[in-house]
Amino acid sequence: MIPDENALLRRWISEGLGTERVSCTVLPEYERETGDGFKPSDGPWIVISCRGGNAQPEGAWVEPSMQVRVWAATPDAARERYLEVFELLHLGPTVDYTADGGGRVILCELQSVGQDLTDQDTGYPNVNSFFGVRIAL
Repeated sequence: MIPDENALLRRWISEGLGTERVSCTVLPEYERETGDGFKPSDGPWIVISCRGGNAQPEGAWVEPSMQVRVWAATPDAARERYLEVFELLHLGPTVDYTADGGGRVILCELQSVGQDLTDQDTGYPNVNSFFGVRIAL
């Protein structure tokens, strides 16, 4: 069974950085009535998504390319959190969640350094980067 790369990376970041403020694919929209979703004043939020990748021909692993975007109230706060993500994924130890079906990361390396951006619609600052992840099958 092929592990869910979004769930695997989300778990790794959540546990490694001690935060639940990680989501897959999209930034949670702020709902005024419930208070749910992303508000920059509540702290940084990390959004991950798979942008493609490939598989090893013998079927031993898959190699998704993962977009990691860190949103925050200020450019400095987004950059600081991005550097924590970089240290965890690129410089830190890999993870093995195979005991509960979550998969095992063999390798994670930076593909594109973080770019400081400002969202045109919301005005929120963010840092956008890409990581190559090798996941054992």
